[in-house]
Parts: sequence; structure tokens; C-alpha cells
Amino acid sequence: MKKIYKIMLGSLICLALIIPGSVSMIGFAQQQDVSKISIEGIWEGQLKVPGTELRIVFNISKNQDGALTATLDSPDQGVTDIPIEEVIFKDNTLHLEVKSAGGIFEGKVNQDFLVIEGEWKQSGQALPLTINRVDKAVEILRPQEPKKPYPYIEKKSSIYKFKSRGKTCRYTDFALR
Repeated sequence: MKKIYKIMLGSLICLALIIPGSVSMIGFAQQQDVSKISIEGIWEGQLKVPGTELRIVFNISKNQDGALTATLDSPDQGVTDIPIEEVIFKDNTLHLEVKSAGGIFEGKVNQDFLVIEGEWKQSGQALPLTINRVDKAVEILRPQEPKKPYPYIEKKSSIYKFKSRGKTCRYTDFALR
């Protein structure tokens, strides 16, 4: 009986030593080394303005000198590559100034560098804006590049010319569905 007791006691001691070490290793494995994570990348969010929501995309990169540079896209307004004149990242705070639009974004990066919570300031208003790191920017749909099936009947067009009140006029025939 004493032998079984010693074996069980030894097993419990080993188990007591192994479990805390395993738990600390799991915690260590789950921690992310943020020292190597950069602010560079694509950041996307929804700006809630009165009456609508606008998608905002910040594209942040480094130029050849290693300085941060950025552009702004507003897909819902069909605008891309607006230069951001001032890009400052210090103490986990991102400051972006778009002088051409009179806008400033300032936000704090969370610990895992996946979310920035901040404010968009423009025209005397300050609106909350949370942006998330994404792998790919939202696709901008361009209605000027239509895809089949078209909402109209395709037909070879003819151009007609006629004179009216001394001016030459032209028109093309087409048909809507």
C-alpha cells in the first residue's frame, strides 16, 4: 500500500510541476510579438455621416526613405488615391491629415494591431471612425464599365445628321428594355 501511495504522490508532484509550465507556454504561444508589426497596410472603416454611411479606406505604406505615406479612398463616392499630406505614427497613435479635403483622422491602435479606434474631423464636425486592417480593399464598382447582361437591348447604332435653324444636329438611335 505504501508503494502505491508513493507512486501516486510522485505522479501528483510531477503533474503539479508540468501543468503550470504548460499553461505558461500556451499563454506565451498566444502572445503576438507586436514589435515587428507595422502600421503599414490597408485599413477600412464606415464613417457614419447624417443620412448615410461612407466606406473609408486608408492605404498606408513607406516610401523609399522609410517615411510613412498614405492615400485615402472613398469607394461610395467613387474617389481613390487622395494623397494624405501628413502621416504620423507615434506611441500607437495614428494621425492622418488630408489637407485637400480639410480632414483629419486620429486614432489609437489596439494591442494586436488589427483595429484603430478614432475620430474623423472635417468641417467643424468630429465623427467616430473605427478602422480595421484588411487584406484587400473593397472593390469599387464602376457603372461606366457595364457588364452583360445590359439593362437595354444591344443594337447597332446609326448616327443621323440634320440641319435645324442653320446648325448641324446629330443623334443616335438606341432602345431601352
